[in-house]
Amino acid sequence: MPWWGQGSIPVAEIEQFYRQLNVTESRDNTGWLSWSVSYPLVAVLRGGGAIKLLELTDAEAVLYLEQQIERRLGIADQPIADEMVKDGWVPRS
Repeated sequence: MPWWGQGSIPVAEIEQFYRQLNVTESRDNTGWLSWSVSYPLVAVLRGGGAIKLLELTDAEAVLYLEQQIERRLGIADQPIADEMVKDGWVPRS
């Protein structure tokens, strides 16, 4: 599967995809605090480890991509700890 990183990931090595929530806190030069929110799409590899494939600011777009890629590759959706789902998050075990 091609991705924005280096090379490609063999489809046989991909176990699952999931969407995360990434909140970044920062202060501007006047001291005002602000937050930015983004949603990485992550591929979980069969041998362990994970690779961030992309990161967008639209949660629904990332969910759509996750669902479409899993459907195209024949991967059944499985809950992953800390995965962002429609009504919240999958808890850690």
